[in-house]
Amino acid sequence: MFRLFRSRPNIMSLGRRVNGISLSHTPSPEIIRLQRVKVRRKWFKPMNFVIAGGIYYGCYRVYMSTIFGTLNQWLDESEAQLSEKERKELEEDIEPFFIPLPFTTKQVEPLPYRGSDPEWQTFIKISKNPTLLRDIESKLATICRMALEAHPGVMHKYGKDPKVVKYMIDIVFPSKPPPTFVRKGFAPPPFSPMSPRKLTCSRIAIDEEGISIEEHPVSSLDVFRVRRILWPSALAMSLWSFTGALMRQNATAAAKALGYEPKQQPTMTMQQTMERIHQQLQKPQPKTDSKAPSSLPSTKSQVFQGSSADPTSPGAPASTGSSPAGVGGPLPAAPNAAAGKQKSAREIYGVKMAQEHTNGPWRAFKQRLVQTWRPLRDYPPRGSISVSGVVELDTPRARITVEAFAWWDPKTQKFDGRSLVLRWRSIRPKTQNPLR
Repeated sequence: MFRLFRSRPNIMSLGRRVNGISLSHTPSPEIIRLQRVKVRRKWFKPMNFVIAGGIYYGCYRVYMSTIFGTLNQWLDESEAQLSEKERKELEEDIEPFFIPLPFTTKQVEPLPYRGSDPEWQTFIKISKNPTLLRDIESKLATICRMALEAHPGVMHKYGKDPKVVKYMIDIVFPSKPPPTFVRKGFAPPPFSPMSPRKLTCSRIAIDEEGISIEEHPVSSLDVFRVRRILWPSALAMSLWSFTGALMRQNATAAAKALGYEPKQQPTMTMQQTMERIHQQLQKPQPKTDSKAPSSLPSTKSQVFQGSSADPTSPGAPASTGSSPAGVGGPLPAAPNAAAGKQKSAREIYGVKMAQEHTNGPWRAFKQRLVQTWRPLRDYPPRGSISVSGVVELDTPRARITVEAFAWWDPKTQKFDGRSLVLRWRSIRPKTQNPLR
C-alpha cells in the first residue's frame, strides 16, 4: 500500500542515466573533498561547578553524620561512665602529639647563667674542690691514652704500652649554656576529659578550641643528622673526585686508542722498579758445575718444562691419546677446582673488567672521603664544664702529643662522648734516620 506514496522518477533524467551524459554542474563521484574542523568546547561552565560543589557537600554531610556523629555519641557515653579518679589517670596517661613543619628549625642563643641557677651553684662547689679538679684532669689524660692504644697504626709503628708523661689541662666554667634548637609544628590544645570534644574531618584531631602552631625544642644531634642528610658535602666531593678520575682515565684510554701516547713522568718509582727487575731477569745465569750432584728441579723449571717431560717417569702425568704432549696440550686443572661449581659474581668476566676499570677512581673516592668525612659532633648537656689541654704520652719509639677538648657533665660525673675531640699535635721519634 505504501508503494503509492513513493516519488516517481523524472522522465527527463532517464536519457542521462542510460547514455552516461552528465551536466557540468554535477560533481564527479571520484572527487573527494576533505575539510578539517576544529571543535572547541567551552571550558568554563558555571553550572558544572555548582553541581559538583553540591554533590561534594552532600557526600561530606553524609560522611560526617554517619561516621563522626556515631563516634561523638560513643565518646560522650563513655565519658559519662568514667569516675573522677579514672579521668585524672586518663589526663596523666595521654601524651600530647606534635607534628613538625619542615624547614622551620632555628637555633636559639640562650641567656647567661644567673647566680641563683642550680648550674652556677654546682660550678661554685666544684671550683672549691681541688681533689675533684685533679681527678677530672687525670680522667681526660686516661682517655687520651686509651684512644692512642686503640689506634693500630700508631701502636704498630711506635710501639705499644703508651704512658702518660705529663699534661697541661685547663678547666673553664662557661658563663652560659650551649645553644638549643626549636622547630614549629601543629599541636592541639591540652586535653581535658571534662571539656566537650568534637571530631572534624581533618587529618589531625581538633578540639572546639581549635589547633595551634607552637615551637617545641628538638635535639641538636637530630638537627645535625638531618643537615648531613640534606647537604652531604663529603659524599658530593667524593663523588666529584670519582667522576673526575673516571673521566681522565677514559680520556687517556681513548687517546691511546687513537694513537696518541701521553708523555710519561720521568720520575716514576714503580716503573723504575719494573725496569730493574726486567734487567735482572735478562742477565745470564752462572753455569753450575757438572760434577756436582744434580739437585731436584726447581718449581719454575717444572712449570715451564712440564709439557716436554718424559711421560714414562713416575712424576709426569699420563697424557691422553687425543691430545699430543707439547705446547698445544691442555693445561692441567687446579686440584681444588670442583667440576660444575657455579661461578661467583667476582669470577664473572664483566664484573672483573668493571672492577679493574673503576679501581683507580674508587681509590680516589675513598681517599677524598677520608679527607672530608668528619664524625657528627653534638652540643654538650646543660651545665657541663669545659676541659681542654695537651697530653704528652711516651711510647718505646716516640713521644706523642695529643690535644684534647671535652665537656664534663656534673650530673653523670662523666665526660660527654659526643662532644669529645682529640687531635694529633706532634709525633717526635726517639731515633730518626735520614730519608736519603
